[in-house]
Amino acid sequence: RAPSPPPGEFVVYYAAWSQPSMLAKAALEAAAAARGGSVKAVDVDDDSDDEAGAHGVAEVPTVARVRGGAVQAKLVGAACSASAIGALVRG
Repeated sequence: RAPSPPPGEFVVYYAAWSQPSMLAKAALEAAAAARGGSVKAVDVDDDSDDEAGAHGVAEVPTVARVRGGAVQAKLVGAACSASAIGALVRG
């Protein structure tokens, strides 16, 4: 069996008014916590420094796995199901 990748950092770009965003945020937080990863949650409506725009986020939710400062994988919109997020976290 191949070794598991080290825990990564995960970023979720969400909007509080978007139910799919809130579900993706909760799924990512739970999955990352179970694997020892960290989650940065960015509310695109409150993002004063426009981090989401700088990273090319055009749709919420967007979930990204980041390692070494680089985006390794990304899920966008309807692709942000709990099972897809779990697979992203598992590496």
